[in-house]
Amino acid sequence: MAMTLLGKRLRKQPGGPRRRIRPTANGGLFLVCLLVIFLLAINHSNNLLFTFCFLLGSLLIISFWSNLRNLRGIRGQCAGVEPVHAGQSLRYGVVLQGRDTAKRHQLQLGDQPALLSLQGDQHQRVELSVETRQRGDYPASMLRLSSCWPLGLFQGSVVLCQLPEALVYPRAEQLQELQLRSEGEQAHRRDGTDSLSGLKEYQPGDNLRRVHWRALARNDQLQVKQFDGEEGLPSGWLHWEDTAGLGHEARIRCLTHWVLDSFNRGLEFGLRLPGLRIEPAAGAPQLHRCLSALARIPEAGR
Repeated sequence: MAMTLLGKRLRKQPGGPRRRIRPTANGGLFLVCLLVIFLLAINHSNNLLFTFCFLLGSLLIISFWSNLRNLRGIRGQCAGVEPVHAGQSLRYGVVLQGRDTAKRHQLQLGDQPALLSLQGDQHQRVELSVETRQRGDYPASMLRLSSCWPLGLFQGSVVLCQLPEALVYPRAEQLQELQLRSEGEQAHRRDGTDSLSGLKEYQPGDNLRRVHWRALARNDQLQVKQFDGEEGLPSGWLHWEDTAGLGHEARIRCLTHWVLDSFNRGLEFGLRLPGLRIEPAAGAPQLHRCLSALARIPEAGR
């Protein structure tokens, strides 16, 4: 009856996430030793062994309940994640907070090797790094918080929060020189809705009316304004066919490098992929559109 009530308490905490607790390897060895000592005490009717056995049993119970209390009332929330390229680590910002003033010890976030401490009900922001190996959508997952405190005999864990789905861009690799096909026409027509997309360094021949004078006064650098959709910017295309001599994944890595190169040069570019056409534009939104499209290209043979 007592174990049934304990199981219900562990499975469902009022207002809290689901938790679980299990013995560690050291905890299992401790239990075996405790059982052997108990059998020896019965066999020899030795009061000293009985006393020692009950003392160890008390430590086991204290360790069990202390581990439960160490994880009780902790709340977590993921603050978001930015896209990265394959081979880099996704960095989730996780905010932890305790429900009361009790200090929490030796907390492990996911598979991270570092142990944390949480001071009462204060907010604490932690960065969680997750390695990536391939491009595409990184699936959402549940983040668990675990602890073996105080004696390492039990490992308790609790579902802290859900890590959102993230996007992993392809890895960039310079396999060919940049090939930006010019269409021989303006990229856009001015429609009165152009927005500032960024700044670039002044080049001889740039319109002086677009010089950003505040930037000049602030950091002594001569920069000119760039507008998304401005008249006069040449339109160029990055073509899937221009990488025909490479393998499937190599073509994606090459196009990724071309997209980044075009963006860094301040060019206005479009992207043509099998079954997809992204119109020429400039700025960070265009960079994200193109890299997202490259990341989601199906693998070869699919």
